[in-house]
Amino acid sequence: MMKQSKTKKTALVSAVDLLAIRSHGTEELKIKLQRKGYLNEEINDAVETLTKRGYLDDATLCDSLFKEYCRAKKYSLNYILQKLMQKGFSRSLVEQYKSQMDDEVELVIAKKILLQKYKSPESVDAKLMMKYLYGKGFTTAVIGKAVSQYTKFEENY
Repeated sequence: MMKQSKTKKTALVSAVDLLAIRSHGTEELKIKLQRKGYLNEEINDAVETLTKRGYLDDATLCDSLFKEYCRAKKYSLNYILQKLMQKGFSRSLVEQYKSQMDDEVELVIAKKILLQKYKSPESVDAKLMMKYLYGKGFTTAVIGKAVSQYTKFEENY
């Protein structure tokens, strides 16, 4: 019985397979291809080809993810920016979003998070709420307002 030899996919074909499942950033795609054992030269060639053909566009993907995270109304601006950096987008690309969310929007999100986390805030110390929001990436100004407004709302409720 003869065994059929399996031909190894090229980095380009593997990259296309990955992109068919979902969009990837350049760095994320490179890491995945490295894990599959492809050489850096072959990976770089594949990335260059995909970029030229429009299948790989970090700016568009970063913008799309930023908007998606904002629509979710679950995250602070700092958290979103950090998440984008973790996905491998360049600092210069990510930092253009710093002015895209104002404190009022973050305040609404912070209060929503407090409401979900602490159903009855009278039994929770304000410092604990502040620590929780700080861990979520909110600024001290937003945290102070959110906790103050949330505890006042609950007192009047």
